[in-house]
Amino acid sequence: MFRILVLPLLLAAPLMAHDAEWPDAMQNHRPIVRWWWPADLSPEADPHHELEQIAAAGFGGVEIRPAPPLRNRTATNLEWLSPAWIDRFSAATKTADRLGLKLDLSNNGPSSANLPPIPPFELAIQSVPIIATTQGGPLDLEVPAGGVDCLGAWPKHGPPVDLLPFIDLETHQLHWDAPPGTWRIYGIGREAKNYPDYFSTTATANALAYFADAFLESDAGFPRSSTLETFEQQADWTSALVGAFQHRRGYDLRTQLPALYGDAEAGTVERVVTDYRETLADLRRDTLITWHKWANDQGSLSRTHINGITGNPIDLHGVPDIPGMLIEGLPSDDDLPLLTFAASAAHLHAKPLIAATVFHSPRDPALTTPAEMKRAVDLLWLSGANLLVLDGIVSSLPDESHQIASPTTLPITPLGPGSGRWENIQSFTDYIARCQSILQAGAPDPDVLLYYPTHDLSSERGGIPSDPAKQTEWFLPTAFHRTARALIEHGISCDYASDLLIQNATVSHGRIILGGMAYKTLILPEVRQLSEITAKHLLELTLQGATLTVIGDWPRDVPGFPMPDIRRGTLFTTFQNIPESQIREGEDPIEILTELGVVPEAMASHGLRFVRRSHNEGSHYFIVNRSKQRVDAWIPLSTPAISAVLMDPRFLRRSGIAPSRVRNDRFEVQLTLEPGESRILRTFREREAEGPDWFELSPSAYPRSIAGTWNVAFISGGPELPDEYESPLLGSWTTLDDPRVDRFQGTARYSIGIEVPQDGKWLLDLGEVAHTARVTINGNEAGTSYAPPHLLDVSRFLKTGTNTLAIEVTNLPQPAPESNDPPGNSGLLGPVRLIPLTE
Repeated sequence: MFRILVLPLLLAAPLMAHDAEWPDAMQNHRPIVRWWWPADLSPEADPHHELEQIAAAGFGGVEIRPAPPLRNRTATNLEWLSPAWIDRFSAATKTADRLGLKLDLSNNGPSSANLPPIPPFELAIQSVPIIATTQGGPLDLEVPAGGVDCLGAWPKHGPPVDLLPFIDLETHQLHWDAPPGTWRIYGIGREAKNYPDYFSTTATANALAYFADAFLESDAGFPRSSTLETFEQQADWTSALVGAFQHRRGYDLRTQLPALYGDAEAGTVERVVTDYRETLADLRRDTLITWHKWANDQGSLSRTHINGITGNPIDLHGVPDIPGMLIEGLPSDDDLPLLTFAASAAHLHAKPLIAATVFHSPRDPALTTPAEMKRAVDLLWLSGANLLVLDGIVSSLPDESHQIASPTTLPITPLGPGSGRWENIQSFTDYIARCQSILQAGAPDPDVLLYYPTHDLSSERGGIPSDPAKQTEWFLPTAFHRTARALIEHGISCDYASDLLIQNATVSHGRIILGGMAYKTLILPEVRQLSEITAKHLLELTLQGATLTVIGDWPRDVPGFPMPDIRRGTLFTTFQNIPESQIREGEDPIEILTELGVVPEAMASHGLRFVRRSHNEGSHYFIVNRSKQRVDAWIPLSTPAISAVLMDPRFLRRSGIAPSRVRNDRFEVQLTLEPGESRILRTFREREAEGPDWFELSPSAYPRSIAGTWNVAFISGGPELPDEYESPLLGSWTTLDDPRVDRFQGTARYSIGIEVPQDGKWLLDLGEVAHTARVTINGNEAGTSYAPPHLLDVSRFLKTGTNTLAIEVTNLPQPAPESNDPPGNSGLLGPVRLIPLTE
């Protein structure tokens, strides 16, 4: 069974009855959830019920992720790609189709223990340095048992001696009678890893063939998308590297082993190391292309989660149909410049979907709060993602009596029954779907291009760390990061450009055209090394009318080892031919861009972060208040408009015509956002928007505190239900004098009567909630709040006079007793208020 591969270059504009309505939520707008299949899962475990739960919770699809055994570390009840595994996958496929769920598959395999047999020459390789010194005479040296790719002896003067013929392959010993004098020995040995060599197209193709063969005799069909997580682990070598290096760099790496290990002049070391790293990056991209073509040949889309940066991430992200990022832990605003690579690659290669997988709190998955989850997904959208993958659900394991385990006995993950985040998850998935219905519509609308100085970063400080958690720290002092951060903080949107992409750029009316989009300038952020080939392309662009912005000094060198003096001369000559009228130089990128007519979005100065996309009649802004202060201000926009609508993505019906005005020839809207709040702003260039008016908190109206005696009843959860109680004060139920509350994870209902003096528009402010809340008023479902700020428009549910308010609050699992950690806050902490809304 094959799926037709369709991926439009521009996603359709939303369909709405009027301008202030949300588009209908399509399947692709809804988030995907990672669905872990442990190897000790019973082959008889039925996937249908779990998929029905996932669909009912508002997800649009699942990504099956094979996992190592969770209980018995040697169990392989459901071995990766075994006939039983394929049968379960086939059953899941049929159920997913029935429920309207997308089904993706991560085809990395669960662990090294469950990978298919791999020929030794196709295993990933970690290099083993061989370094020694001898003063002449007999030399006996043990070499790695995994093999040696190159080994030589360097005298003080003269050419090196090849020592490979002197290795005894049976004993793994070097026996060499060295001539008199000092000799330095350098070599590269191999240590095989138990996973395929992802620097080898042959090894990659063979691993994929094994994967495809498992599906051939089944009716499962291939998944909607085939997801590959790129990670190198310890692999830093491949058997094909010496030949590839010669072909791509023009010289034999084996002649420069001393420089590769740092034993040469500093300039030579830097050049050789750069060539080595960039050759590995080229090979990695080749294997991604192999995998991408294979996925398309099977009728699947290719999707990546590039975890770590091996090579130029823009070029790597540009290979798959759906570029994606995998975030381990919860991202911070400092990560924003590094999270933009996938979106830049997608924009410049005209790929409409950008995926992002958010993992969990690094301290403990069970302690990841809904507030942290919302903050994380907002940040991923701000980095350009528009297709979220949430981690995750562990498929049900059988207990010792071979019965399906209850949710509370499953391993705790950030999502899934038993996690505390599942009870009200649909309000969160609905929020995601509304935002993604806008973020997938129209087209990106960036201002400028920022050159990614891959050669500088390949040669610096030992290279970019492969551990994603350390990458932000590594990048912080770089000029590239400083420039990207300055653009973000001043409201200028940008895409990152690579050498490879610049080769495809053209110019129209002074704008640089890439991926069908027009950029006002290309910025070189204090670049030290630039290829003379890229310099020639920049010259061609400026001769056609493009503007080049240079921050700090011009590049002074070329990367790589061969003939640097000749190539450096070409670089300088090329720069001298660039017309001065097309160059802007300085230390402050914002000042230069302002002179070029780039208009920053003023909302950035208020702590608001945004993504701007164009639609047929104007612009869409996704806006988040990332500051700790409430924002209430008139905000001029950088795009032309005569009207706009505001939409609160947490709620289906809270939208309306935005308050607007024109000042100093700029269209302004009034934005009011609490810390953490988000809005969609939809503008129109040439007509007045249609729809109801927007109602906002009135700064002059007095909020009405809800006072009285609260009745609190524990209605579901465990391990035991605490007793019902009454109190005039709100606070964490863990402070009660009842030992059962410290371990209780579940839901409590808070009930109270409230008086409403008159009809009108009212916002219910729940104050602090630990952690999610479902509100009913007079027995009617009034809304669910998943993360702060916990504000709900309850106007249509209130009546003049006495009303009954019930708030069902679900907490998170409490720390295990053996951890000695104090219990976290649980329940409704308040204060609870009614706030009048005005037009």
